[in-house]
Amino acid sequence: MLIQPIAADDVARAVARIATGAPLNRTVEIGGPEPFYLDGLVERVLGAHNDPREVIGDPHARYFGTELNERALVPADEAELGWIRFDEWIGRTAPISDQNRPDAVGAAARTERAPLKENEFRISEVPPGSVLLVGDMAVFNVEGGFCATQARCPHRQGPLSEGVIDGSTVTCALHGAQFNVWTGAVLRGPAKEPLKTYTVTVDGDVGSVNVPLEHAIQGA
Repeated sequence: MLIQPIAADDVARAVARIATGAPLNRTVEIGGPEPFYLDGLVERVLGAHNDPREVIGDPHARYFGTELNERALVPADEAELGWIRFDEWIGRTAPISDQNRPDAVGAAARTERAPLKENEFRISEVPPGSVLLVGDMAVFNVEGGFCATQARCPHRQGPLSEGVIDGSTVTCALHGAQFNVWTGAVLRGPAKEPLKTYTVTVDGDVGSVNVPLEHAIQGA
C-alpha cells in the first residue's frame, strides 16, 4: 500500500501557522509531498544505512486487523502537503556514531561514497514512478522494483527518459508509442520493434544495470 510520510519540520510549520491564524472550525489534513509504496520506502532507508536485510512485501497484510486498499493511508486530494522531499530528508540522516554530531556523521558518509561506474546509479535518484537516464539506458522504478531498457524509442529515437510513466508502461513523448518496461514488448504503435531490456541489481544505495556483452559491443 502507499504511504505519504511528512518531515517533522513540515509538521511543525503547519501546526505553527494554523495555531497562530484565525479559527478554521474544520480539520486540516497534511501529508508529505510524494507517495511511496511502504516496502519500497523501507528498502531505500535500509540501503541508505548500508543495512543488507531483505524487505518482503505482503499485499494481504492487515492494518489493525483490516486489509486496506492501495490508497487507504494517503491524504485526500485537498490535503496541505509539505515541502521536504524524502531524498532531501534521508540525505540529512545517518547512524549516530560514538564520535558525535549527526551533521558530521552525515557529511562523512557522503564523503566516503565510492564513485559510480558507467552503468551504476543511486537508487535515491529514482523514486517510484520515475525514470533515470544512465548512459544509453533508461532505468525505471516500478513500485519499488528496478528495470532498465534502451534509452530511445526504436521508432524515431524519441528519448524514453522524457516519456510518461504509468505503472509498468512508458509512452514515448515523440509519437506516443507504448512499451512494457519489464519485457520491452510494444503495447501500442507506431513502434514495431520491442525495446532491449536489461536486468538491474541493487547493493545498498547503488543500482547496477547489467548489460550483455553483445549489447555493449554494439553500443561501442
